[in-house]
Amino acid sequence: MQLYIALALTAAALVAWFMALRLPAHEPDTKIVGLSLVPLAASWLVALLTPAADNMLYKGAVVLGLLLALLALALRQSNFLPGYAAHAHLLITYALYALAFSSQTSGWPTPFALILIVIAGLLYYWLFPSLAELWSSVAVYALLLFLATWQALELAVQQPSAWIGWAALAGMLLATIATLLEAQARFRTFRPTWAAAALPLFLIAQLAIAWSVWG
Repeated sequence: MQLYIALALTAAALVAWFMALRLPAHEPDTKIVGLSLVPLAASWLVALLTPAADNMLYKGAVVLGLLLALLALALRQSNFLPGYAAHAHLLITYALYALAFSSQTSGWPTPFALILIVIAGLLYYWLFPSLAELWSSVAVYALLLFLATWQALELAVQQPSAWIGWAALAGMLLATIATLLEAQARFRTFRPTWAAAALPLFLIAQLAIAWSVWG
């Protein structure tokens, strides 16, 4: 029964996500905020419903991370607090994801992690000239994002036959791309129009991570 409820919540999340994508620019902010929050709230419930009695640390960390992500999005979309408050919540979210993923991994790092290190270094080097006094804050945010992505990669490599790692890795890669699109629009202005894709990618990323708990 829990699985069917989770599938129904996933369908509702995807419908709300699709409706939010098709909203015209002149729609009221309350409608835009509502349709943006529904997918994330549904993702939180999907993870919460998981019968994961033997995997409580993973489930607990992901559920708490999704809840903080939901709060971060609500704060950001409503402009109730400055933008850095939402980013602070997301910092904790990615730290919790890193903790969850690492709880299911062991042994030496996969050699594929070197690819992540090189890409992360190049991206930060590209952004650095425009960061000014924010360089340290962005570095901390990028580090936690990297750690969560790296541990998701380790999970996928170490458990290739289970979807837990692949769902976690897909979610973290999408979340990283969403963050990068937003960062380049703010700091480097490479393709500012691409930033519009950041929120949809972020929402799908959280849904994928929520489903990783079922793996």
